[in-house]
Amino acid sequence: MARAVEPDQEPMERFMNQHVSRRSVVAASASAAMALPLSAAATSYALAETAADQEWEKVERDSALGMSASGRKPAAAVDPVFEAIRVYRKSRANWFRLCEAKWKAEAAHWDIHGRRPLALVAWDHYSAIGASEVDAYRDRLLASGRRNPTQVEAEYAATVEKLAVKRREIDEWDKKTGMTPVYRRNRRALREMRADAERMAATIPTTPAGAAALIKIAVADIKEGEGPAWPWRAVITATRALKRMTVQLPADSEGSGLVSKKLIDLISKHREAYQTYMAVVHLDDSAELGRDPTPRETRICGKASAAEERSLNRLCSYVCKDTAEVRAKARYMKECLDIHTLSDDQMEIALKAAGETWL
Repeated sequence: MARAVEPDQEPMERFMNQHVSRRSVVAASASAAMALPLSAAATSYALAETAADQEWEKVERDSALGMSASGRKPAAAVDPVFEAIRVYRKSRANWFRLCEAKWKAEAAHWDIHGRRPLALVAWDHYSAIGASEVDAYRDRLLASGRRNPTQVEAEYAATVEKLAVKRREIDEWDKKTGMTPVYRRNRRALREMRADAERMAATIPTTPAGAAALIKIAVADIKEGEGPAWPWRAVITATRALKRMTVQLPADSEGSGLVSKKLIDLISKHREAYQTYMAVVHLDDSAELGRDPTPRETRICGKASAAEERSLNRLCSYVCKDTAEVRAKARYMKECLDIHTLSDDQMEIALKAAGETWL
């Protein structure tokens, strides 16, 4: 269950430590930002995480007001994801409000009735385990084969009974304090918030600004470190939508004089290095060769891989000079997402280098 705290009330854990690849989140966020209409007047600054978060908030706020990032097109009027985000935020704010009221009401009863009991008991090496976890733990014990099944079932039954006793103690406390209606309202609000979150996560953005807004709100929840699964589904929804979107560029943008020769060379060199690497990558694949690769084959593949890595790092590090260059780079970076899995460091470098022209 997501913690009932506003995201800015405590330090956010970096979401890249979560079990779903941070790379997919960062790459999708980069594509979303780069695909937005951009201002030609750019301010140079080092793009820190806080600055990036502020930019996402600006994109979302402007879009919710019926304006795209460029002010030319009312994104919120054509993208259903903004209404889904509005509904979710409203239900989330309601749940936060009810949680705060519940905590204050609970505290008022502590002196007379003590603290509300917790539906947690000890079992095996767990000092505290809840009803939502006991079934899964029993299954793990039985599947491991290291414990007597009869003993496991007996311990499980005893644990379930202890939890039932705890549940009765909680119900009794709620009745004595008159808190039963309060908890009932909270549970209903939580169900509504989760339903709105799932609907939002399934709503397909139709604009880059909408995809950026959906990713932003999902990442804010992921950063809290322990939440439901909907943020990951939201990121997947936004990423898939982005892949169907295209960055509109002049047909000759890479060679029309609008883009520097240096950027054109960097893109061309990476294409060449990548093609060279793909031509020899099989030399280091024992499954494809049907044998272990020879030292020479391993060196050839390693050399090509290192060359491709260096060329991609140089491209990621290139600081775009204007809107045309950012769009040309964005188009190629989107191509790279399909042909090459960018490393975390490469995407971080690309984000910082492109950040100068986001605002």
